[in-house]
Amino acid sequence: MSNFEPKRIGKWVLGTVAISIGTKIAVSFAFSQATKALGYGPNHQNGFETQMTRNEAAKILNVKKSSSHDKIKEAHLKLIYLNHPDRGGSEYLSSKINQAKDLLISGKSNENSN
Repeated sequence: MSNFEPKRIGKWVLGTVAISIGTKIAVSFAFSQATKALGYGPNHQNGFETQMTRNEAAKILNVKKSSSHDKIKEAHLKLIYLNHPDRGGSEYLSSKINQAKDLLISGKSNENSN
């Protein structure tokens, strides 16, 4: 008797497809939440700021500008997990998420008013 079990392989394939679809849905949801948090609706023309500010960085990570480093890192990990290019996410969004974390952790701002 062979070790080949069509039912088992079929379940594995279906499970893999379901995980892939679930990841795509999660990435899409995370992107839509990020755009809503930033105040960008379907008719918004500009996208991200030319030079990221602390306000924009805080909105991207959904934290306060004054949040602790641990809170910032936790928010970063959650978003980068959903948007990582190796998991089907966008390289551009991942770079913005990383840039937001770096800006908030470093404490250096591109704004003159902060």
